[in-house]
Amino acid sequence: MLLPILLLSAAGFTVLTTEFIIVGLLPAIARDLDVSIPQAGLLVTLFAFTVAAFGPFLTAYLPASSGASCLSRC
Repeated sequence: MLLPILLLSAAGFTVLTTEFIIVGLLPAIARDLDVSIPQAGLLVTLFAFTVAAFGPFLTAYLPASSGASCLSRC
């Protein structure tokens, strides 16, 4: 029973880290793109919206296809 909990915890940590690490990089991204920090923050919003909008559909669609065809589509 302990192993599934540890795996779920590790997966949650990994997902949240990848989602939130961009916030610390916003000043560098804004500087590199020569835009303001709020404008660079819109990139994070666009990414989050894209994940929220297409994630459920991709999750439902991709298991029906083979792994090789999935990788060729991405």
